[in-house]
Amino acid sequence: MHKMVYTSRDFDARRSTDYTLLIHTGRSGDVLAVIDDQSKLLRLAVVDSHQSEQTAELLQLPFGEVKIATLDQGYTFIPIEEFEVSCIPVYSTFLPNEGLTDPLVCEVTPLGIKIVYRLNRLPVSAYLTSLPDAVVRPAVQPFLAMANAYTQVNKPILTIDKAGTVVRIAFFDLGKFSYCSDFEVHDPVDLNYHLLAVMGHVGLEDRKPYVFLSGEIAVDDRYYACVHKYAESVELADAAKLSGISVPSDIQPDAHRFLTLLGMNLCE
Repeated sequence: MHKMVYTSRDFDARRSTDYTLLIHTGRSGDVLAVIDDQSKLLRLAVVDSHQSEQTAELLQLPFGEVKIATLDQGYTFIPIEEFEVSCIPVYSTFLPNEGLTDPLVCEVTPLGIKIVYRLNRLPVSAYLTSLPDAVVRPAVQPFLAMANAYTQVNKPILTIDKAGTVVRIAFFDLGKFSYCSDFEVHDPVDLNYHLLAVMGHVGLEDRKPYVFLSGEIAVDDRYYACVHKYAESVELADAAKLSGISVPSDIQPDAHRFLTLLGMNLCE
């Protein structure tokens, strides 16, 4: 992951209790951001691990809130109106089970869905040593919380996020959320295969979707070119606008890379 460190002139460590620390752990590195109570980005650091100098400095501060998005070990969706706590053991049969973690539940209220999931606790364990009260969520929750904006668009939309070798694809059909799944992708050929399979599954054989990209994808790379040939249009997701976070102009061109991180601002 390309390294980046940003610190606003307005950042004041003495006011950390008024700030929120956002963390996104991933396979190829972690990203940390600090936002103030006006949702202004004050710090951003792309690091190799929790042991980096930038991370150690931030973890020493007493933040008002800490939210962490991390790898999940599978998830399934249940409509809120149909969800029953007593049925969690049934829902969890759709998840991988290594016998070490219990199923957990969160929701994306605007989409009307509960997410039943299992977490990979290893990437966050070191952070929780310093931040025991942190809210930890599967990365799919902020991804979908950000994508909720597409329910206002009366067009077929695919939103695609790449994090390391994992590509997450969601489909909104004329304003209605209808699909989301993850795929292991090692090169554009893999993405081409999975993208065609998803388009066939959701009924896009004769329609070209509008596509929004986020994560580790750039306009000039082969992954972008792979998607472009099947789309009516392709845009890099405006992560700042979708999250409601004020991002400085010099970071704005790269903001799509941090969509999952910034999306934690929308999660409880």
